[in-house]
Amino acid sequence: MATTSITRKRAQRTLIDRLYFAGVLVKGVDGALELALGFVLLFMPTLPHRGLEAAATRVSDYHSPVGQFISNYLEGVDGSLARLGTGIVVVFLVAHGAIKVLLVVCLMLRLHRVYPFAMIVLGAFLAYEIYLMCTSPGVTLALFIVLDAAIIYLVFREYRELKASSQPADVQPTGSD
Repeated sequence: MATTSITRKRAQRTLIDRLYFAGVLVKGVDGALELALGFVLLFMPTLPHRGLEAAATRVSDYHSPVGQFISNYLEGVDGSLARLGTGIVVVFLVAHGAIKVLLVVCLMLRLHRVYPFAMIVLGAFLAYEIYLMCTSPGVTLALFIVLDAAIIYLVFREYRELKASSQPADVQPTGSD
């Protein structure tokens, strides 16, 4: 009986460890893509407009309600980006991506001193996503919120385990008087 519960606990821990690794890896890839996209936009600021305009035109050629909906959505995104300006998007993408990549590298190296900072930064990103969800709700954003909250939990859990394993075990008295 005892070995069954130990085996189950090891399997569960392995699954959670895999989820942690996968979540951190996803954050790293996401950060690298944001960083790369930020630099692309820095040197080619009209690229999003041309891409969104071409996609909206291509989709609207289907003359279906779904095609029209997607076309209108893409045109709205293009208009929002034009109002916001490419500069702020570049700064956001480069800063956000660089912070994510740096945190992921530190988490993968298991630098336990970085974990609290990582949780604070990821929590700030999560708070901003929640703010965005309140101002302009969307299914994709809701999924990112759930994913980010899960990753913060997994980082916290990993930090707790690292901290516990780095503390010396209690020294037991030997009984020699």
